Amino acid sequence: MRIESPREFERLGAVRIYGLQKVYELDAGPESTSEEQDDDSVVRRVPSEALHNIESQMAIVVPVRNERLS
Repeated sequence: MRIESPREFERLGAVRIYGLQKVYELDAGPESTSEEQDDDSVVRRVPSEALHNIESQMAIVVPVRNERLS
């Protein structure tokens, strides 16, 4: 997966809530050690193994009608 690097987040206690990120490519293939990734780049490559680990700990928050987003 190629995804935009997070820019902004809000802190709610010990939890960080990140804003919307753009997804540029869903299948970026297996992780390659020969390709170096620039830390300053806007788009990051996330290997499928790392994505699975992140998804297993992720929570999706869906706002309810008339609920403030903050």
